[in-house]
Amino acid sequence: MVYYRCYKADSLLKMLGDSFHIVNKNVQHKLLDWVNRDVNVVDNANFYITNMDNIKEIVEYNGLWNEKLIKLTDGTELKLHSSNINSNDSEMLRIVNNTFFSPSFKRQENYILANKDLDSWLLFNGITEKQLEDASETFSLSPTFVYKDVYEPVIKNGQVCGSYHHYLRLTEDEIDKALADIIDVEMRVKICMILKSFEKTYRRA
Repeated sequence: MVYYRCYKADSLLKMLGDSFHIVNKNVQHKLLDWVNRDVNVVDNANFYITNMDNIKEIVEYNGLWNEKLIKLTDGTELKLHSSNINSNDSEMLRIVNNTFFSPSFKRQENYILANKDLDSWLLFNGITEKQLEDASETFSLSPTFVYKDVYEPVIKNGQVCGSYHHYLRLTEDEIDKALADIIDVEMRVKICMILKSFEKTYRRA
């Protein structure tokens, strides 16, 4: 079981003020190292909260420190830095300490998945911890383990008579219930480790 803390998007925007809105932008990610620049380039879409309407492109650089380059439609470029680079330089724009563009986050419908950087940015922009608590909701997700190349058996009259043409899946609750009947503690732990080491998906508990 895993637990996720989410914020209600409409509540956050109301607290931030009318000028803020959520944007979904295609982002170019670049992993930097000391030898080669611009390696492992991947494009995907991220969600952000902003009070700007003229964003053209976003590039995120990840390495020993993080940088975010925001390109505007008028040609202006704004570079945001992580807090671990030149920390004494108060003139540098920061990813979590600015008043116009939030760190990225995941979103589903009206729910925003909380993360550490987003929390810091929201607090910097005047939202209190009490307000964040009031705007949040915790979801519990239960894992289902997928056993690839093992097909779900068809059982009739207590015997295996074939298999379905889809992979076997077991929920965490099903595994725990079956393991409870194994008296040998060492064997129970070993089987548990094996069964829960496979790929898993999550569903609302």
